[in-house]
Amino acid sequence: MNATEVRDENFITQSLSYQSNEIVLNDTIIIGASWVPEKPVTYQARSFAVANFTNPQVLTDVKESTIDVR
Repeated sequence: MNATEVRDENFITQSLSYQSNEIVLNDTIIIGASWVPEKPVTYQARSFAVANFTNPQVLTDVKESTIDVR
């Protein structure tokens, strides 16, 4: 399962979404999420794979991107 989190300038989570799918070792997948920013600041988007909802252990490195909303 993939998770995508968006944090604001205070590192507070503004959006958290999950996509359920099977990830094969060393495979590449494309993930996406819909989100509408509430204010014009710099956000940090973070994507990572988690085990499941019951035990949401992070399974991969966290990939981060910066989003500047003006």
